[in-house]
Amino acid sequence: MKVKYSKEFQKNVLKQSGKIQISIAKAIREVIVANSLNEITNCKKLTGLDNIYRIRIGSLRAVFLFHILINENGEVCFLNILPRGQVYDKKNFESFKNKDEEIANE
Repeated sequence: MKVKYSKEFQKNVLKQSGKIQISIAKAIREVIVANSLNEITNCKKLTGLDNIYRIRIGSLRAVFLFHILINENGEVCFLNILPRGQVYDKKNFESFKNKDEEIANE
């Protein structure tokens, strides 16, 4: 799959310890070689959203947007990586919902 990263995701990854950064890199490599979402470990769809998923990496959650491209496999855009509780905060969830609606309107 094609992979993109938001600036917010990149910034938050750099804030993590070296050990966590290695775990994040492993999860990203797994996404790149995966042929479908079912092949990604600890990947779940966020309730109430159509194209937003999360991957559990220890106590963190990497949130990404999955969009199927015409004539291609798919594209993943990592939106953010946050502690578990913050992913489901109203502010962050609204941000994810807006991204999901943008894709639906394309």
